[in-house]
Amino acid sequence: MEKRDRLKILRLLNGCTQDILANRLGVPRTSIAMWEKGRYGFSSEVTVKLASALGVQTDYLILGTPAIANAVWIPIPPSRPDYLRSMQDDFTALLPQFLAENKYNASYSDSLAEGGRFFLLGQDYHFGCLLIADVKIADTINNSLRQIIGEGSITELDHKLDKLDGSVFEFIQTHWLPPGRLPQDFKRVDVAKICQMLESKRGGGGGDEKNESLKLIYRTFNEVVRKYDVPDTAMDKLDELFVTKFKELSSVPSASIKVTSLMAEIGKALKSQGCQKRKEEQY
Repeated sequence: MEKRDRLKILRLLNGCTQDILANRLGVPRTSIAMWEKGRYGFSSEVTVKLASALGVQTDYLILGTPAIANAVWIPIPPSRPDYLRSMQDDFTALLPQFLAENKYNASYSDSLAEGGRFFLLGQDYHFGCLLIADVKIADTINNSLRQIIGEGSITELDHKLDKLDGSVFEFIQTHWLPPGRLPQDFKRVDVAKICQMLESKRGGGGGDEKNESLKLIYRTFNEVVRKYDVPDTAMDKLDELFVTKFKELSSVPSASIKVTSLMAEIGKALKSQGCQKRKEEQY
């Protein structure tokens, strides 16, 4: 993949117009346009700024390596039909190259209630990149993934989200949590990292303290649940409890969360559903 194309697809994935990216860098918009056409190169200083703005390493921007291992992308389709067609054409032309260059060979995908989709991308089932696509570009992106990754390595999760806001964040925390719910390979996901990046993309105002609280809630649930044999019939109740505690505690400072009490509450809920501790955990 050429450097100019790499710059363009990263700009689109990050939801930036040429004007927005130019403002972030403090350069004229025409500079972005010339770089993407390959007419001019950019200096080492600009490379560092570009890489930071686009969330990649400088080596990747120039050389296409190392592959991107952790990212959240939320492209923003333009309202004008001619601009939208241009974006769709760009994704059709460049996204397959981008996926191939990063060696993404597996994906989990799910639909959004308003027609969009999200895609979790990975290398050898190590998932670290989340792509959330608006309905206007979802099919274009989906077709590109199927072209490169192939039908056999794309798994549909069959859950729906209401909208592209906190429900995405809540969904990740809720449905990626239960150890027995999803295939073994799906557990190789850095959930906390992706959630942190997603919250940052959404412009959440909770800051680092909120992220720490969310990670603590996640770790506590995970620590308790993995000690039990949890049948599918108990998962819905567990999901409900997690959502309840998520809403109740996510804004509480992590130092104020009573982990022991939370663990006891989770254990009680599991036992009420007939869940038994695994043999190695019984004393």
